[in-house]
Amino acid sequence: MDICVNKKNYIASLVGVITVIVGVLVSEKATEDKRPLTKGMIVFVIGWLIFLYSIFKNSPKLFSTRNILTMIGTVMVMLGAMLGQKVIIEKRDELLNMNLIFTLPGILFGVGWLILGYSVAIHDNIAKPSINRLFFSVPGSIFIILSMMHLLIRQRINKDVYGWGMPLFIGGWLAMGTANAINY
Repeated sequence: MDICVNKKNYIASLVGVITVIVGVLVSEKATEDKRPLTKGMIVFVIGWLIFLYSIFKNSPKLFSTRNILTMIGTVMVMLGAMLGQKVIIEKRDELLNMNLIFTLPGILFGVGWLILGYSVAIHDNIAKPSINRLFFSVPGSIFIILSMMHLLIRQRINKDVYGWGMPLFIGGWLAMGTANAINY
């Protein structure tokens, strides 16, 4: 299997991915220190926008199948994340006994990420996914879902610094960035 990568798109994707990761790390640190999450969230949103730009910039038209799915997935992920944060704040004591993946925010977040993983794999001209891109994007989506809706929450509650949450999150985003840069 020969994989050819668009270097300019890979750099744009990785800049977005790394910015997202830094934003989450800053937010995690702020959460630990009981400080406002504002700086981390701003960095996260900037990274997300850079990543979206790297997806949209290669599309021949704004309302292509790929772009529409990307927009739908992004809205679902954002809604799921915001609602999930509300559940975490309101039900902090119950979270040890529940899995956020199977709540409405978790379902929105998870389905949104699967849509994003699929949309990154789609080729605009034929609206059909590339196997090479699917190989990276779908596992990347699953890694992010598991880390954000389950592992990182449990680690935060248990005050466990060393766990699989952040490595899966970082690996998932790097896989998505790689998938986005693969030529067909």
